[in-house]
Amino acid sequence: MGRSRMNKSILYIIVPLCSIFITFGGWGMLTALRDMLLGLQARDWPQTTGRVLSVGSKSTSDIKTRSREIRVRYAYSVGGHDYEGSTIHPAYGSSSIEQAHCGVESLLRSAQQVRVYYDGSQPSRSTLSVGFYSGTLSTFFLGFLFFAAGIAFLLSFWFVLMGDWDFARGITVVR
Repeated sequence: MGRSRMNKSILYIIVPLCSIFITFGGWGMLTALRDMLLGLQARDWPQTTGRVLSVGSKSTSDIKTRSREIRVRYAYSVGGHDYEGSTIHPAYGSSSIEQAHCGVESLLRSAQQVRVYYDGSQPSRSTLSVGFYSGTLSTFFLGFLFFAAGIAFLLSFWFVLMGDWDFARGITVVR
């Protein structure tokens, strides 16, 4: 098997592996960006008062990490229609950062009524917290790192395996 043919065979392994990084990273960036923008848009949504139905905490752990997420259910009415929601903030979710959960849990456990922001064009979509929280950028940048690593490894392997390495071709022997 020639060198060029062997190099192309290795790319059949490298390209899918790098594509996984690129896809996962791109998905992470887009999801984080969508959630951050929705949190900003929700600042302009109409508001109503809602009733807290339940507050709980869901913990997950493995050998190395422990994650937690506060779960809430609330009820609210818009235009004579009753709705239930469970979104704390569009970008809020399970994480191992305890600071993100303590304040939320403390406030919601003692609350009976809360301000609910709802989408005027789709009142069933609601959230309790709106705006931008810089901590949510960590998800965006983690996605960016995976995306960039996938692109960098793909291009590096491509040029190493398929690039022109014939430096002798550029040498002119005069004598």
